[in-house]
Amino acid sequence: MLPFDTNAEAGIIGTLLYKPNFITHSENLKPNFFYSKEYASVYWGILELYKKGIDKIDEFNLITQLNSNKAIADILGKDKNKYIIDLMEKLSYVKRDSLEEYLHLCNIVISLSFKREVYKNIKD
Repeated sequence: MLPFDTNAEAGIIGTLLYKPNFITHSENLKPNFFYSKEYASVYWGILELYKKGIDKIDEFNLITQLNSNKAIADILGKDKNKYIIDLMEKLSYVKRDSLEEYLHLCNIVISLSFKREVYKNIKD
């Protein structure tokens, strides 16, 4: 079993949904570092919105951004609108209020991503 921490991933996404400016402090974190393809997709959407200068992440903005990329939209499936609305509500409980906590979660996800990559390389 490959190492992952969905709680850390959820905490990152939850934090960014409410404090998208924190993304500027985690430039080393890439969408493909997430184990969960769904969280990776949402992270990509938030990152793209922030690059466009949109610092208010709401359901409409996020769903519109996710729909702009067919591969991402396919990952989230046909019920992606409901998924995003539910996700935004649920992740409000795991969001972090301090930059230090957010960066700690980012470090966990990055570290586990590298461990998965090393495991795959050794296995090959």
